[in-house]
Amino acid sequence: ALRLMHAFHLRFKESLMFRPNSDVLTAAQAGREDTGVDAYLRVHRGTKGGRPRLFPIDNDLRRSAIEFARRVAPGQNDSIGDPRLDLKRAMRRLRYVMERFGITRADLGVTPHGLRHQGAATDYEEMTGEKPPVAGGKPVAKEVDAKARQEIAQRLGHGRTRIAGMYLGRSVVV
Repeated sequence: ALRLMHAFHLRFKESLMFRPNSDVLTAAQAGREDTGVDAYLRVHRGTKGGRPRLFPIDNDLRRSAIEFARRVAPGQNDSIGDPRLDLKRAMRRLRYVMERFGITRADLGVTPHGLRHQGAATDYEEMTGEKPPVAGGKPVAKEVDAKARQEIAQRLGHGRTRIAGMYLGRSVVV
């Protein structure tokens, strides 16, 4: 679940409900054959506001996360969450395991939602060539910044581009 949160900026609930053998689409199935990306992650279970989204599987981190998820949940309709537990209990179980391993704000200074922030920052840097403003990045061209923020907002499942500012910081453009 944590690998998926980081690689695909998934929310806690989305990662547990993800089904790696039915939620990965080819570019043709996703209707995105002309983008140069072979496969997409379809996020539609547990999304905020019920808004589905497609996320490109376009780097080794993402491909590795999918491969690992498929080993964890090998059946066609298996999800990442423990099949013996309902969603509420599966979420509690994951939080418990994280606490046992010290993956907490108190121990490491991290939270699962922080993986979304990190993923957004990494994507911004890949798209613009600069770290995001929140990480001390240098100014980038206004058009490049706007395009990156639009794409990142969509990947995060937000309809408004300005929400990306919560993850990236205020635009610093030239």
